[in-house]
Amino acid sequence: IHWCPTYKLQLLQAISFFVDKGFLVSIPYGNAGRYDLLVDNGQKIYRIQCKTAHKNENGSYTVNVSNSRMCANGNVLKHYTKDQVDYIMTFIEEQAVFIPVEIIENSKSKIFRAELPKYGAKSNCNLIKDFTYDKFFDN
Repeated sequence: IHWCPTYKLQLLQAISFFVDKGFLVSIPYGNAGRYDLLVDNGQKIYRIQCKTAHKNENGSYTVNVSNSRMCANGNVLKHYTKDQVDYIMTFIEEQAVFIPVEIIENSKSKIFRAELPKYGAKSNCNLIKDFTYDKFFDN
């Protein structure tokens, strides 16, 4: 596991978030899994991968939804699949955001906004409010 300060903060925020919602939270031992947390609501166990959202100059946020590893031929991009992870989780403007892995399986990143842009393309805009806890979890 990469234990940089930003990663630690994301992980602690995620743990706190799920504990506050009444979930049992487990952290896998070692660095073999593609997920950071297992969260159990008593009916289902979800695999959560924590990521950091980066604010862009235009007010949007980018979440890298893949990772890369260095090998002899350079960087290799690895995508998450539904067999490995259920949700990518991040925090944007103090809001927990959940990205179902099915919509990002071959993506490098996903861009989010708090509201629609005033000008330009709006059709492929991901609004934070459409990716909240209540949209995906029954509790």
